[in-house]
Formats: sequence, C-alpha cells, structure tokens
Amino acid sequence: MAEVGAKATSPRGEVTVTVNAGGVLGDVTLTPAARKLDVDALAMLIVSTAREAQRLASARMTEVMADYLGESDALHQITRHLPEAVR
Repeated sequence: MAEVGAKATSPRGEVTVTVNAGGVLGDVTLTPAARKLDVDALAMLIVSTAREAQRLASARMTEVMADYLGESDALHQITRHLPEAVR
C-alpha cells in the first residue's frame, strides 16, 4: 500500500500533480504553457488537478483494500468517507 499513489495531468497538459496513497501532495510540475495562464487560473488548475490525483489515489487504495478484504463490512468502514465515485 505504501506504493499506491497517483499522478494526474491537467486537460491541456500545463500541470502534473502526484500524490501519495493518503492523497498528500508529493510533486507539482508546470510546463512552459502554464506560464501563459493568469495566476488565478493557474492556481485553480493546480487545485483541480490535485483533486483528480487524490481521487485516483483513493480509487487505487480502494482496489488494493478490496483485494485484501473482499466486499466486506471492513472495506465499507475503510472507504465510507471517500467520494461516491470512488466507492
């Protein structure tokens, strides 16, 4: 589980964000195209890309836990706080 994490890239590729299994931000990479964006637009793009990486990490963690626990009450207790799209 320590290796579970995720990477997400913004739709046009300006921002790439990586997070660990807990959704903690690990890295943010900006391409030269990101410099052309307004500061507020860039900030929103970083946040939305980070949220997507966190969603992906949660989905992967759910898959890993389901392999260990099966579709059980224990899995439900672990994943109940996750967004519905991940569960």
